[in-house]
Amino acid sequence: MKKKAILATDLSQAADLLIQCSAFYKELEIEEVILFHALGVEYMNFYGYVNLDKTQKRLSELKAILEEKGFKTSIELREGLPYLELEAFTKEMDDAIIISGSSGKGFLKGMALGSTVNHLIKYTRQPLLVVRCSEVKGDSNSISPELTCSTSNQCILFPTDFSENSQHAFQFLLENVAPNAKTIDLLHVQDQHVMKYRSESEIGKFNTIDIARLAEMKKKVMAVSKASVRTEVVLGNPTKEILNRIKELNCSLVVIGKQGRGFIEEFILGSVTRKVLEESGINTLIVPNPQV
Repeated sequence: MKKKAILATDLSQAADLLIQCSAFYKELEIEEVILFHALGVEYMNFYGYVNLDKTQKRLSELKAILEEKGFKTSIELREGLPYLELEAFTKEMDDAIIISGSSGKGFLKGMALGSTVNHLIKYTRQPLLVVRCSEVKGDSNSISPELTCSTSNQCILFPTDFSENSQHAFQFLLENVAPNAKTIDLLHVQDQHVMKYRSESEIGKFNTIDIARLAEMKKKVMAVSKASVRTEVVLGNPTKEILNRIKELNCSLVVIGKQGRGFIEEFILGSVTRKVLEESGINTLIVPNPQV
């Protein structure tokens, strides 16, 4: 079970809001948080180093807030580009979950974590929790960021393609997410582009096998959790079906494996990732297979 988290922050207003998701981190049974910040190229000059004291002070303030919330907290401050420094640091902390905010438009465009998240999705071997960040307009048309973390464990969607990597993600779900979940939906999408070459009889056989697989997964979830567990096998476009289920079931978190066969690989490494992060409006926990 992962008890430690690396919380990546660029000290923007949007990124600082990640601290407010502490209740959700406790639902994941995280006990220790490492606040990570990379200074970036703008600090590689005299003006940047003059402001180093302000950066250290702000990190200390965030550390104090997390400690008040019951987390053992430390600070990791490094020079260099955020995505490179964070990737290097995570290799030293292979027992931790990485937490980062998603990038957005407008107000959130200045949030440096967008490129960092994209880099980590491709290269990290640690679980990556991407907290959805959106814009909210105030009464005076002012724009401020808002995170979706207050009910992140209420309804969880787990799409699976039954690959080895997806099964690794399922094991992570069992150990770290399921115990405190309210509802878990296990979803398998039969890719319509692949199945169009199969007969109805063949599709029926595949469905029977996959329904049985999901039933076995459901039993494992129920052995470690009191959550309500639902299973579904559906034929369609994987990306569209995932987004549809998120909306229809009012899910608050997606847990998914990285680099599986079929649509899972496309989901994580292609344009589907951006669509889910930008269009789903919910948090995403990406679980890579550390042996790959």
